[in-house]
Amino acid sequence: LAWHHEPPPIPSPQVDVRWLKYWTVYALHLILGAQSEQLLRWIPLRHHMHLLSLVWLQLPYFRGATVIYNRAGGPLEQVLTGDVAPSAGVVEAEFAPVDGASNDGKEKGE
Repeated sequence: LAWHHEPPPIPSPQVDVRWLKYWTVYALHLILGAQSEQLLRWIPLRHHMHLLSLVWLQLPYFRGATVIYNRAGGPLEQVLTGDVAPSAGVVEAEFAPVDGASNDGKEKGE
């Protein structure tokens, strides 16, 4: 007898991007946790809080990794790759002429 089995569906690119964001934030979470272990050692139930933070990062209902990545990782990536416009966030001001000089550089009364 032949057994017919359909291949599993291919996940969408959005799912791949979500998991890439998760693994990026997870790696940062592990690095910061290892670096701050001596400082956080005195906090009671820190392992439980660590587990809850990992659940929040991973579960699709919360999408915590996407939230953290979009707030910190996205802007940081733009700065590192140079995708940010050089005048982003800079307000240009118009300066008034000083001592009665006009904008075209001519003296008053010419």
